[in-house]
Amino acid sequence: MQIGEKIKRLRCAKLMTQSELVGGEITRNMLSRIENGAAQPSMATVKYIAERLNVSAGFLLADEDDEILYFKSAEIGNIKKHL
Repeated sequence: MQIGEKIKRLRCAKLMTQSELVGGEITRNMLSRIENGAAQPSMATVKYIAERLNVSAGFLLADEDDEILYFKSAEIGNIKKHL
C-alpha cells in the first residue's frame, strides 16, 4: 500500500476531512495530491501527518508487507513488560 492510500484510509477511519488533517502546515490540495499518489510528501510532512493521525511516521512509511512486522516490533516492549 502506498503512503497516500494509508493516509487516506487512516484519515477516513478517524472521520477527518482533509482540511481537518492538514491544519496550518500543508494545503488541502497538497494532501489530496499525496492521497491520490500524484505527489510524495517530504519527511517533515510525513512526520506532521503522522502526528495529526496519532501514528508513527514509521508506520506510514512501512511497506504493506512490513506492516504486521512493524506492529509486532512496536509492541515488543509491552510484551516484555508483561512477562
